[in-house]
Formats: sequence, C-alpha cells, structure tokens
Amino acid sequence: MVPVWHHFVFESGEVATDGLVSALQRAGLETTPVDPSSESGAGVLFFDASSDRVYEQVRSLSAGGRERVLAICVSCSGLDQHATWSLLEAGASDAFAWTDAPRSAQAIAARYQRWRAVDELVESPVVREKLVGRCPAWKVFVRQVVEAASFTEAPVLVAGESGTGKELAARLI
Repeated sequence: MVPVWHHFVFESGEVATDGLVSALQRAGLETTPVDPSSESGAGVLFFDASSDRVYEQVRSLSAGGRERVLAICVSCSGLDQHATWSLLEAGASDAFAWTDAPRSAQAIAARYQRWRAVDELVESPVVREKLVGRCPAWKVFVRQVVEAASFTEAPVLVAGESGTGKELAARLI
C-alpha cells in the first residue's frame, strides 16, 4: 500500500467523499486525511470547481511544487484548460477529472507507485554518487531526471551554465 493523504475543497457540499476515499483504498493507496500541522508529503486534493481557494491549497500542500500533489476535479465542468495550467503553476504534479471511480483511482495509484519507484532510484547509491545535493529544488530536478531516464524513451536536452553538472546528469540518463 502506498501512503498518501487526501483533502477536499468543495464549493457545493454535495459530493460523497466516502466513495472517493474507498475507491483509492481499493486501488492500493493507504489514505488518511491531510494533517495541516505537519509536513504534508504526497497526496490527493479533490475539488469540484477551480477557484483561488483551490490554487492556494495546492500551493500550500505541495510546498510550492516540492511535494507531489494530484489535483482531481470531481466535476468535469470544473476542469478546463485554463484551470489545469493554473493548478500546475500552483504546484500540482498533475491535474485531471475523476470520471469513472475504478479507472480514476487506478490512474492515481499508478502515478504514486511510479513516483515511489522514482524516489527509490533517487535515493540509490548510483544516483546519490553522481548527483550530489539536498536542497528541495535540487531534489525536484533529480526526480525529473531519474523519471525521464527510467520511464521514457524521449530525447532529453540538458542545458545550463558551465559547471552546473550537465555532463553528470547526461551520464546518469
């Protein structure tokens, strides 16, 4: 079971939250309500309409994009292209509409299982010896490099100032 938190931001109080949580649990996620007093970690934010309140929650819970937060709209009309980009800019790792409970829950579980595998690779000796650093922005970058190297066959362009470790990142990829 992959541990994640869940949180709800609903403008209309008419959404059955128990069904959402149990679908996630059936998909293999161990969910608990978010604890705002502690470091949030990875989680799922459910909402029914995009709003400044939702964007602020994403910003806060994702720690400015350092933690993985999926923003899931339970109303297809509440997630247009503008809202999706706004959620990503606020720090969401991904955003999509909850359409079919089993399929949507499986998609969420698959993302977190993949990200768990990425995190294990990031902490492996081969990565830690090649790319050294501990600041949050660096960890986000290393996650992206490891994910691109491990889960895609897409070409990767590594660019940056002289002496920033481009060659080391390229070797790792």
